[in-house]
Amino acid sequence: MIVTWDMQAMRNVVLENDVVKLRRITLNDKAGFAKIAYEPETWQHFVSVVNNERDLDNMLEEAIRDNLSGTRLAFAIIDRASGEVAGSTSYGNLFPKERKLEIGWSWLGSQYRGTKINRATKALLLEYAFDTL
Repeated sequence: MIVTWDMQAMRNVVLENDVVKLRRITLNDKAGFAKIAYEPETWQHFVSVVNNERDLDNMLEEAIRDNLSGTRLAFAIIDRASGEVAGSTSYGNLFPKERKLEIGWSWLGSQYRGTKINRATKALLLEYAFDTL
């Protein structure tokens, strides 16, 4: 018997702890991302760059497309203390039949770097991957 993931359930998963809430990116997140995305230092080690509203639209549309196709699950990282979008992270390169994935595509607004946000985010992703998937 081949065990595979329930991709529909994965698309709708919400992960949270005391520090962050991770949920699927939607177009409604645009204003939250716009507050933190236009910082050049955020993108210095990325292939993609978000310099303006058009770039942000493209980033959001790609994340939503990937979520719908099942090739990546892109999450908005919500800071539980403020309720604000702190950044984004993903499960990517999904191979449901082999039950393989990668964690990455992560970025945070400058005010969230060096805080508990990244560690809390990765803990949720690892816990869900190993304990649930």
